[in-house]
Amino acid sequence: MGLFGKSEEKDEGDTPPAVAKKNDDKHRQRQDSEVPSTVCPCAFGNRALDWMKGFIEIKPFNVEPRMAQMRWDEIRRENPLMYRNRHLGCFLCKHIDPLRACCPAPLQECTLFPLLFPIATHITFLPFGQAVTSARHEKVCCCSLGTQGCIACSALAWPFYFCALPAPLTCCTSPVVFSFTGAFLTAYQRYKIVKAYGIDDDHLDDYFGDHVGSDACKLALDCCCYPCAAWHQNVFLQEMRAFGHAEEAGDIVVTREPGGV
Repeated sequence: MGLFGKSEEKDEGDTPPAVAKKNDDKHRQRQDSEVPSTVCPCAFGNRALDWMKGFIEIKPFNVEPRMAQMRWDEIRRENPLMYRNRHLGCFLCKHIDPLRACCPAPLQECTLFPLLFPIATHITFLPFGQAVTSARHEKVCCCSLGTQGCIACSALAWPFYFCALPAPLTCCTSPVVFSFTGAFLTAYQRYKIVKAYGIDDDHLDDYFGDHVGSDACKLALDCCCYPCAAWHQNVFLQEMRAFGHAEEAGDIVVTREPGGV
């Protein structure tokens, strides 16, 4: 009570508990929305990283989880030199007569070319566009890309080449390319795939252990060897798309036994 009557200012104790809790929740939500999903020294860097992550869309197909786990482990175990796939193999050895005569039939199914080189090494942004096309179920125009997939490739090509070593615009002529953008997107896409398909990807725990420092070691390994990781993820996503479409059409029945299709 003031000197000339009741004071106009409200005491904090006069606020009902329900209203106070509601205001606290709104304040907490506003603070959470202001926190960036990525950590970068500058605000522009956070916006750029969030913008690039928006092009990665992983919509899992209706595939048996055990089948997805089996194919994820098998592709990684075989590596680009030993893995064979007649649908994803080198198209030059299949359609050009001189090369088809010189290359044996088993080697024609090798995915070393073009999925590892040059796609995973020099044009890593192409698989991300293919992932967008698969996630949005677009009609394929060319190179397994739809309309939104082409837009994603065109938008990611610039940061990929301008954040690469050697100098920008000389990556196409260099046999070895390291793109910081490609390393970041590949490591993030692996996280999205593992989460979408429920994959248990703890094969590095034997080397690094299962603790906080192991996550940093795994992330550093994925970034340093991102072309092999990009090849692995690209092959896996294309296989999951093929299995999903075939099972929806009733062409195959995926069993629960390892290797059974």
